[in-house]
Amino acid sequence: MDAHVEPSLVSRALDPAVLSTPFEVQTNWHVITGAASCGKTTLIHMLADRGFRTVAEAARPYIEQEMAAGRQQEEIFASEATQREILDLRMRAERTLRPDDVVFLDRALPDSITFFRIVGSAPEPGLGRVPSLSLCLGSYPRTTPF
Repeated sequence: MDAHVEPSLVSRALDPAVLSTPFEVQTNWHVITGAASCGKTTLIHMLADRGFRTVAEAARPYIEQEMAAGRQQEEIFASEATQREILDLRMRAERTLRPDDVVFLDRALPDSITFFRIVGSAPEPGLGRVPSLSLCLGSYPRTTPF
C-alpha cells in the first residue's frame, strides 16, 4: 500500500447505514459530474457564456494549492481529511444558493457523499438537509454524468 494513502481508505464492505441518507430539500440545481478531464468545466463555461448561472468546482483551487505545496494528486485525493475539506468548501459554496434558483454546478456535494459512501465513512451530521444532496435520491434526476 502507498505510504501516502490513509489506511481508513482501503477498500472494505459498504456500510448499509451510510448508504441510506434522508434528504429534505428539492432544488432546481443541475450537477454536472463525471470522470476527470471529460469536459465538465468546459460545459460549465459554455453554459455561463449562454447566460446560465453556474458554480465553479469548489475543490479545484484547493487541489491546485496543495499540488503547488508539493503534494501528489494521488495523495490529495486519497486523504479523507482532504475530502472533508472539499466537502466543507462545497457546503460553503452551496449555502449561497437558493433551492429555487436554476443553476448548474461543476461537481457538488453528491460527489463528496459518493466518496464517503464508497469508503464506508459517515459524512457530516445533518448532511441530508443540504439541497444538492437531494439529487442523490434518484427521484430527482438532475445529476448529469458527463
